[in-house]
Amino acid sequence: MIGFFPDCVYQQETVQLRSGDLMFAFTDGVTEALNGDGIEFGDERLRETVCDVAHLPAEEVRDRVVSRVREWCGDAPAHDDLTFVILKAK
Repeated sequence: MIGFFPDCVYQQETVQLRSGDLMFAFTDGVTEALNGDGIEFGDERLRETVCDVAHLPAEEVRDRVVSRVREWCGDAPAHDDLTFVILKAK
């Protein structure tokens, strides 16, 4: 949580984006989404999902990520939200 703790120190970086690059920022609700067996969607599954769809427009990336997480969860009740931001450089 950026800015939540007053004594935290944050590092700043500059990243040069090129046309077609994708930035995907997310909260733990995405990676910690549980399936019916209590297994998390996880970092690696998210990485694979984003890599599979990174060539698509941002709106489609969003839809595919949400779809895959929901497929993973099946009928398991959601215990957190799915919050993420997609930035696609033109």
